[in-house]
Amino acid sequence: MNLPENRGWFMLRSSWIALTPMSSLLTPPKGESYFRTLFDACGEAFVVTNEQGQAIDCNDAALDLFSCQRSDILGTTPLDWSPELQPDGRRSAESAAEVFARAAVGETVCFEWENHRLDREPIFISVTVRRAVIEGQMLYLVVSRNISDRKQAEEALRDERRLRDTIQDAIPGIAYAINTKGFFRFWSRSFENVTGRGADELARINALELFEGDDRSYIAERIKEAFARGKSDAEAELVAKDGRRTAYFFTGRRIELGGESILVGAGMDVTARVQAERALREEQDRFRTLFESSPDPVWIIENNAFTECNEAAARILGYPNRNKLLFVHPSALSPEFQPDGESSFAKAERMMEMARKNGINRFEWTHTRANGEDFPAEVTLSSITLQGREIIYCVWRDISERQQAESALRASEVRFRTLFEQAAVGVAQIDTLSGRFLAVNRKYCDIVGYSEAEMLQLDFPSITHPDDLAEDLAKMELLKSGQIRDFDIEKRYVHRDGHLVWVELTASPL
Repeated sequence: MNLPENRGWFMLRSSWIALTPMSSLLTPPKGESYFRTLFDACGEAFVVTNEQGQAIDCNDAALDLFSCQRSDILGTTPLDWSPELQPDGRRSAESAAEVFARAAVGETVCFEWENHRLDREPIFISVTVRRAVIEGQMLYLVVSRNISDRKQAEEALRDERRLRDTIQDAIPGIAYAINTKGFFRFWSRSFENVTGRGADELARINALELFEGDDRSYIAERIKEAFARGKSDAEAELVAKDGRRTAYFFTGRRIELGGESILVGAGMDVTARVQAERALREEQDRFRTLFESSPDPVWIIENNAFTECNEAAARILGYPNRNKLLFVHPSALSPEFQPDGESSFAKAERMMEMARKNGINRFEWTHTRANGEDFPAEVTLSSITLQGREIIYCVWRDISERQQAESALRASEVRFRTLFEQAAVGVAQIDTLSGRFLAVNRKYCDIVGYSEAEMLQLDFPSITHPDDLAEDLAKMELLKSGQIRDFDIEKRYVHRDGHLVWVELTASPL
């Protein structure tokens, strides 16, 4: 039989297999011992089975692979060394039958398989099965290689990928990697959701296309800085495909990968923070506007000293500007003592402490103008938190005019009371709904013979003569309805001792 040069051929006998390279220049020695030596010395595990799949021979490498003796293998089938199910979920018996059926028709079948050693320790092998017919007997050569380490490495790689994917999904933001030209080398799944662009589109576009206006040039500068210095951060609005804008804080770190500089980074949605900051600025602007435009003096107190005030405070106190009013204790703008005799310093300390304790405290205070003039003020202290600081918000109002009006009213009341009490005619105040006496002077009591205390328990119908009551009540109704402004009537009262007293009565509303 002539074979091409450097082609190999297999010789299978009932209990062994030999591999003999052929060469026109080399003739191998004959003899079974030669082939047996090659068979046993081969680093691959060889097992020869009969047509029923039973092992009839094996080499030393097979014994090492399965950690057993030759007698443990001979007579067994592959199923004796396999679990019930293979990693793909198929039954080992079903898969093995398919392999031997394919090999039986001359196909060389290569596949991966899970076996176990004699001690039941699992191993993964790469298997090649090939048919050979020797002296009319069909045999199968099963060549196995241990790939457990490779399978473990592959599983570790899969675990690492699962971990990476899980971390990507768990990161509350986006992740990405771009090259020096700004094209994406990697992006997280969340990046596709945020931008509204699929993988194919992201693979084609430049990172700068996700920004507009000033943000685009700003991000270009920050990317350039990151590649030059190794890292950079930025905050800008990422523009989605549908035009949605989302504020993000971006980080970037340069790494070298396969001889290429790559910028790896992450982005965090800061929309809530940006909106909160905008709302805070607007609130501060409103507060500042109200603070400055208030016609009443407004102060901020920290550590028991004025730290800020509006222009109204300086104007009302008579100072050219607010500089001399700041960082001083409230007592510094007050007389040494308050009208109740307590020192201004001690009372101010006490009032501020009450505001902190109760949240709000309202009281009257005497302040001193720049010209030394003292004046009364109504003060309201409110304990609040401003930008994380505990402060007292102070508002006061000059009540000089109010106190003057109150003083005038009190004087007027004294004069009225004097006139009321000392009038030469009887004067009474009654409730128009019930007719009860609310106040009477001494002369009125003398006319009807009752004391003041007794009169305050009576009503005017009870001391009016019955024949005069109807006219009196009718005119009272006209007065109450506003149809008349006042009325005069002559009527009779029944004195306490029973005799009648004629009076001329004038009634008018207060």
